[in-house]
Amino acid sequence: MRHALHIDRQQPVPAGFVIVLGVDRLGDAGDVDDAVEAAEFGDNPVPRDANIMRTFESLGTGALVLFGAAAAGLLIITASVAGGRSALFPRWLVVAGYVAGVIVIVGGLFFIPLILFVLWMLVVGIVMLRGRPRTT
Repeated sequence: MRHALHIDRQQPVPAGFVIVLGVDRLGDAGDVDDAVEAAEFGDNPVPRDANIMRTFESLGTGALVLFGAAAAGLLIITASVAGGRSALFPRWLVVAGYVAGVIVIVGGLFFIPLILFVLWMLVVGIVMLRGRPRTT
């Protein structure tokens, strides 16, 4: 960077010049590459493998699926409890909700049981649209 600015090593470089000219010359500046190669995290050098970022991305996606499945299962169980206590859902739907909720929570690691959440929501929607049978 100092070579590009033609500045003596003994003179301090104003920060504004480094930021503006450094960003401008980032693509072809050898000093930036040297700085990146010398970077360390604690006592460990900077990893040079792109698989590390792919691993973090996979872990993030897995965490979203896992915690999303837990939230979906808890939603099924909570809605089944509320629907059963208020007599909004028939008894069979409440029991099916308990079973589906537990399967979704426990089976959230495998991703396939999440289809139970969609099916349960579809059945609840149909039951609520049909309404309660009228008694006279």
